Amino acid sequence: MPVQTGRGFSEFVSSGGVRYVQQGRTAPRTWTVGRQWQGPEWVRLLSLAAHGMLTDCWLYDVAAARENMIPAALSHGTGAPVPVGGVDLGSLAVGHVARVPLLAGRTYSVSAWCVDEVPIFTYQLGGEAIVTVQAVAGCGSASFTPMKDTTVTVTVLRDGVSGLRINEGSFDGTFHPGFGTPCRVAVQDPARTLQMVTGEVRSDYEVTLYEVGKTGAF
Repeated sequence: MPVQTGRGFSEFVSSGGVRYVQQGRTAPRTWTVGRQWQGPEWVRLLSLAAHGMLTDCWLYDVAAARENMIPAALSHGTGAPVPVGGVDLGSLAVGHVARVPLLAGRTYSVSAWCVDEVPIFTYQLGGEAIVTVQAVAGCGSASFTPMKDTTVTVTVLRDGVSGLRINEGSFDGTFHPGFGTPCRVAVQDPARTLQMVTGEVRSDYEVTLYEVGKTGAF
């Protein structure tokens, strides 16, 4: 399944021969999904979304969730550098908050990096009790499996914390920059190639989904 990114990019070369570049902090994605020899049921919900009959359409990208569900721009800050998985990233501000919707029955991990072995962040699932996580050997992490669809809220407790990550699965001891998931999408009308119309209807479908809105805003 092709996934393209559309990060804003502009450049300017001055009369003195100096090049200046501006890049967007986030990169909206575009997914192209195809399936062959399917009945109309396969695209029913996608068609409803394309016709504007659904209030909102959200995409949960499993591959993105296993890397980092928090957009990269919200995983690090502009403070003093912190060693994060072998690279130095700017630290986050005290009180920095990240919120991510989660699905029931899946295991998730939350992690962050800090050079001191102290409490570095808290997390809370919906309205449940707040849990504090401490850094050990440069990193702190915790895993959990929500019993119902919910939202996790992570709050940074101190200076010198960076590399914030929420991922589906167990913590693998490293940091991945994320694009953010789930995300709101707009659905283009499914393209269709009819393959059989006698008896059952069978078609080859291709649908394009466009990420819209502000990444990480739920």
